[in-house]
Amino acid sequence: MKKQLNFKSISIWLIALTCVIGGVVLADKLTPITSSPEATYISLQDIFDKLTTGATTTEKSFTPTLATAPTMHTLSEIFEAIPAWQTLDLSTTTVPAGYYEATDLATIDTDLTAGNIKLGATIFGVEGGYEADAVTLTWSTSSYITTYNCSMYDNLAGTPLSAEDPATLCGYDSNCVWTGTACTGTPSGLSTINWYAGTLACYNSPEGSLPAGTWRLPNESQLLGRMSDEFVILTQPQVFGAGYFYWSSSTYADYSSYAWYAYGSYYGDIGGINGNKSNPYYLVRCLH
Repeated sequence: MKKQLNFKSISIWLIALTCVIGGVVLADKLTPITSSPEATYISLQDIFDKLTTGATTTEKSFTPTLATAPTMHTLSEIFEAIPAWQTLDLSTTTVPAGYYEATDLATIDTDLTAGNIKLGATIFGVEGGYEADAVTLTWSTSSYITTYNCSMYDNLAGTPLSAEDPATLCGYDSNCVWTGTACTGTPSGLSTINWYAGTLACYNSPEGSLPAGTWRLPNESQLLGRMSDEFVILTQPQVFGAGYFYWSSSTYADYSSYAWYAYGSYYGDIGGINGNKSNPYYLVRCLH
């Protein structure tokens, strides 16, 4: 008697064989990568540092490692580090850190115009177009100081010499004496004085019944300009004494203890020289 074929068993074998043959993958030979992968990796720490300190970084190559990685910042920490959105506040000069919408400052402050900025100056990209009217300088009528006294060294608060030592300034005049709290005595002269005394004498000048601080020493350029008008081009009446030296407010750049002074001569020329501020040999003429 013939055996009957077990079709069920044959079917199972055919299915298994098909799976094996279908699962075979053919591939060419594998060649190891010899170049480094493109650097495109930035860590959460890099992002956190950028947000909190502005630190810059470069993209890195990711290198797998089995070593224990450092503790990273969480997404919540990074989110909290994102600066808040801010709005410019015209009532203060303080600009807090944060994000600001792109804008034109001129639309925020309508005073930011060329007509409100001095000619030759540029503020936030706006070039100035305002040319101020010429300033009229008023010179004192005399080059002899009548307000010079030793007591003006007692309290220097609010004066151009507020940072100086009153005892030292008092000592520049041999007739003034520092008692420990005040400068007393009668100045050695009311005509020629040192630079410090001249600075304070102009500051405190009562001429014209003007408040203290109105009068001041002229700077070197103003002093020479006025002397040129009087001695060289003769457009102003002569008030400066020919052959005398006059202090300016300008300190000599190379030595802070020196200042510029100027003179006009009988021969129609002028000049500027620098000398020690403590020398009591020169005149002053104030202006405002």
